[in-house]
This record gives sequence, structure tokens and C-alpha cells, in this order.
Amino acid sequence: MKDRFGATTRTQLIPAMPASPLGNPWNKMTWKHGTTIGGVPSKPPTERKHPIEAALSREATKSEKTPLAVSRGIWSRNRRKCCCCFSLSFGVLAVATGIFLGLFWPRDPTWKVTKLQVDAGELGTLVTAVSGGSAELAPKKLMFKAEVEVQNPNLLGGDCEEGQVQFTYQGGQMGVGKLDPASVPAQSSVDLNAELTLDISSEFVKSFQSELEADRSFLTFKAYAQSNVASSLGIQVHLRVACDIDVSLSFLMMRETQHRAVTGRGCRYTFF
Repeated sequence: MKDRFGATTRTQLIPAMPASPLGNPWNKMTWKHGTTIGGVPSKPPTERKHPIEAALSREATKSEKTPLAVSRGIWSRNRRKCCCCFSLSFGVLAVATGIFLGLFWPRDPTWKVTKLQVDAGELGTLVTAVSGGSAELAPKKLMFKAEVEVQNPNLLGGDCEEGQVQFTYQGGQMGVGKLDPASVPAQSSVDLNAELTLDISSEFVKSFQSELEADRSFLTFKAYAQSNVASSLGIQVHLRVACDIDVSLSFLMMRETQHRAVTGRGCRYTFF
């Protein structure tokens, strides 16, 4: 068939669809909150919420956590608190320990001989034997009594039991003695009484003669002392001391200077 412009067209007959009792759903159905455009339904528009309502909705979402997540959060916070408390406690304990040790750690005492007594007759006999006489003339023993002033620099005092003293000369034991018990107050000085007995052997007399011939004015001994000490805090310590003892021969010969004849040096103290 030709149209009015002279073009030949074909016409195809398409059977009409039976009308639905409900009508055409694509032309008639309208989406909730939507519109129908050209027979094709559009998507429902996004509903915008008020800012306050949106914030409340987010808070509600955050609060809707599982019990496991809530428990984990609480455990994490408690762990951080425990770690902080432990670190703080450890720091305080370390500082307190440092202060305690700095204040109460034992400091070395000092001492000096303020009085020295020796039998003048026995000392004269020893001097005669050493000065050229026979070694057999020397006394077998020589006894000393001394008063020793001890200075305690510590913040704690203590009670000392009877102490034991040992003297050696050139590696061999030469004498033993004792220190009387005493109470030593904190940061003060006290006088201790000591007794010492030296064994005078022929070897010592010969060594004494050699020292005099070499024009040496003193003899050097080793002294070791020990005692149990109970501090004012009730702490028991075992005090040991080792010293080099120089004995001046010239001072020892004169009664007026005998207290200056004995000096100690290089003392080493242990308290445990």
C-alpha cells in the first residue's frame, strides 16, 4: 500500500492482547512514594532525614553491639587501666627502694687507736734481743691492750657482739685477740676496748732485726676482725674488716707516743 507521498509501506496486523481485568499493570501501577513515567515506574526517591534524626540514628546503630563486642571493649579498657596502675606502682617502688638504699646502705666506719698499753719489761727485753742480743732472750708472748675510737657514719646504730681479731705477719699467723661488746649509736663515735696477744717466735725476731738493719722505721701486719651486729631496725649483719697495720718502732719505744704507734690503712669492710 502507498502512502500519500508515494512510498510503499507494509502493514502487519498484530493481534491485540486481551484486556486484563486489572488493566495494564505497567500503565496503571504506581510505586509507593514513586511516579509512573512513560509507562515505566521510577525508583522511589531517597528520603532525606533531619540532621538531628540522622545523628540519633547513628548513635542507635553504635549502641546496637553484640555482648561479645561490649565485653571486649570493657576488657580492653580495664587492661589499659591495670597496665597504667602496675607501671605507676613499679615506679614508686623503684624510687622508694633507691631512697632507702641511699639512706641506709652501710657506709664504711673509720677508727683510730687512742690508747695503747704494753708491758714495759717485756717490750724492753724484745728490744734488747732485736738490737743485737740473742733471739732466745725475747719473750715468748707480748700482750697489748688498746682503746679504739670507732666513728659510725650511718643513719642506723647497732649493737656489736664480742669481736674476734687475728694478726698475721708476712703471711703467717702471729696473734689473736678480741673486741669487747659495745653499742654504737647512729652517726656518732664510741670507744671499743681491745686485747691482743702476739706470739714472739725466733723467725719474727730475725725479721725484726732485718727491718732495723734496712733502716725501716715500722713493721707492717695484717689484721682481720669480725663481729655480729644487730642494727636498730632489727637487721642482723656479719661485719668483717681487713686492714694493713703499720707499727712505728720509734713511737712504740716511748710510753708518751705509744698511742700513735699503730695506724691502719687500706681497710676493706663487708657487711654480709
